[in-house]
Amino acid sequence: MSSDEVSLLHHVRLTGLMPGMTYHYQVTAGVNVTGDHSFRTFPPESGSFDFIVYGDSQEQLPTFTQLERHKLVADRIAEEETDVTFVLHVGDTVGDPENPEEWNRFFAAGGGAMLANTTIYPITGNHEEIDDGVTYYEAFDMPPWYSFDCGDAHFTMLDSSDISGSRMTEQTAWLRNDLASNTDPPWKFAAFHHPPYSSGTRHPGGWLNFRDLWGGPVFEENDVNAVFNGHVHSYQRYLVNGIQYVVAATGGGPMYTLTEEKATGYQNSLENTLGYTRVHLDAENETVLMEFMPVAEISDDNKEVLSIYPRGSVFESVVVELSRTPDLVPEEFILPAQVFAGENNTIGLSVANRGSEVSDAFTLSLSAEGTEIGVTEVGSLEPGAATEVNFVWRPASASTYELTAW
Repeated sequence: MSSDEVSLLHHVRLTGLMPGMTYHYQVTAGVNVTGDHSFRTFPPESGSFDFIVYGDSQEQLPTFTQLERHKLVADRIAEEETDVTFVLHVGDTVGDPENPEEWNRFFAAGGGAMLANTTIYPITGNHEEIDDGVTYYEAFDMPPWYSFDCGDAHFTMLDSSDISGSRMTEQTAWLRNDLASNTDPPWKFAAFHHPPYSSGTRHPGGWLNFRDLWGGPVFEENDVNAVFNGHVHSYQRYLVNGIQYVVAATGGGPMYTLTEEKATGYQNSLENTLGYTRVHLDAENETVLMEFMPVAEISDDNKEVLSIYPRGSVFESVVVELSRTPDLVPEEFILPAQVFAGENNTIGLSVANRGSEVSDAFTLSLSAEGTEIGVTEVGSLEPGAATEVNFVWRPASASTYELTAW
């Protein structure tokens, strides 16, 4: 394909591409020719695939630029994730959208290896608001909200920024219709910048307006499996009424601290760490594997990169099942500092519901070396909730015991 247009920014539309194919390309501008690059088209209507989620890649001058922080994440993705179908960016691509030099650094950091060989699906954040989204729309040529299908999944991309603030009613009506009318793909994912659930010190609890507007009334009613957000510069994960809410604001911006007391549905978090979330959708087994891949540890004052994680490092892995069922998991024994033979000792056991539906009341049993210690009834548990159950144990002698719960 060729174009005679004289411009600093070109959009070239490719048509007639076949699904599940890898295409190679070069870009020629005058006497300048790039090397060989490639991208992969989406799998057929039903198929497995991988994608990447991260956001908040903006720089903070004069402390660091995107070439010093964002590039660490983008290069690791290019090195490790050679089979990804696309990258989902959850907003704040740049800190100052009116600065063309930072846009150059964004594309240099991400495009050197990563963006040159895959596809990016972006959404706006609060930093894109600075020029009312003008440069963002020029760069990406995307609507303020949109959706697409890939394999067995439907993706809904939303604008939580003030750019679309006056059109929120319109956007919400579109969202309802989009999810309700796309029922064939079994998996549903949504993404927008401001997290409904977050434990950031600057905005503890998260953006409750989006919980009320899109959470229960839309996402839960339409069986959305996971929601990806940014803005609070950290990795966080919440499980609320069967939906995984992932804060993936780890793309290079200055890191934020989290409150000691966490928001509703809290499951896990990691501060002061750049990285990305890798998602593998397994169509055959009807599961999704989400993993946070740490890349670099950042100092508390955001001035230094303290260390680089080894390739292949994984902070946590979470399996999401398509079937919505409770999943009761005994997680941790809470033992006294010392257990005394011939005396009553209190043994605690933490049990969590890691599934996507409310559990019924259930019976929990604890034994030591096959001898029953006790049985107790436990009430129903919401998805993501946990409870602690106590048993009284009187060991006959001082010895080593194996405790078993079921």
